[in-house]
Amino acid sequence: MDKKELKIKVKTFVEENKLQDALTELEKIITDKNDENSLVILLSRIKDNNQKEIRGTASFQNINIEKNKIRESILELTDKVSEDLNNNISEVFPIQRKDDVIEGLVNEIKSLREEYKSSINNFEDQNLKYLTDKYKYGFIAFGIFDGEFIFTPIKKVMNSRLEIDWKKTNINFDEKVDSYILNISNLKWTFSVENISKTTTTNDSLTCILPKFPKERVSYNLGVLHMFFQPALYFEMLKNSSSHNVYVIGFKQKEIGEY
Repeated sequence: MDKKELKIKVKTFVEENKLQDALTELEKIITDKNDENSLVILLSRIKDNNQKEIRGTASFQNINIEKNKIRESILELTDKVSEDLNNNISEVFPIQRKDDVIEGLVNEIKSLREEYKSSINNFEDQNLKYLTDKYKYGFIAFGIFDGEFIFTPIKKVMNSRLEIDWKKTNINFDEKVDSYILNISNLKWTFSVENISKTTTTNDSLTCILPKFPKERVSYNLGVLHMFFQPALYFEMLKNSSSHNVYVIGFKQKEIGEY
């Protein structure tokens, strides 16, 4: 793989917040022991940051700051590795590793992801009545792990169904507005009443400004999909504790005084 191809592939993974995938790609072609050590350190930082994220032991802003630092370090390591490959005339062979440090770290990250997913599913089941009573027109519970959305299976509530293209949905901290921006992609909401079905579909992403410090179990109107006398789309931090954070997006009737 030449320098250009390597940079493009790793940069794509970094832009998609798939930091572990970016390092996995780099690991295939690293030939220098120091670079290997750098990769192990970056994997450890990803694992530690993931633990803080899913267990709520660090603020969302500090987690994102660390993610940005890891992104920069990955790109710097990519430049170094690709430059080494460019200057090496002989054929390059991956290092034959005797230890399983890298594999162990990767497996730990995968295990954390599954732990988080299981926690979200269990928490939603435990709070199903609360959610169906509050978001009578459809909802989705979710979490965020290493830039990836972890969401629960779609549930039909009062003949309503809410779907989102999570692969194209993203959330980032915007310093200009000092808040988190959630870009929801291809939202599809179907609501049926008296054998009449209505479907609202967004072909483009919905840009929503989230509260910087959301309070637990407080609904925040996202200010999109304005429909007169129709349910509005809300965001809520369902759980904020020393364990896994859980969020929800759902439709419900507007509060008194809301427009």
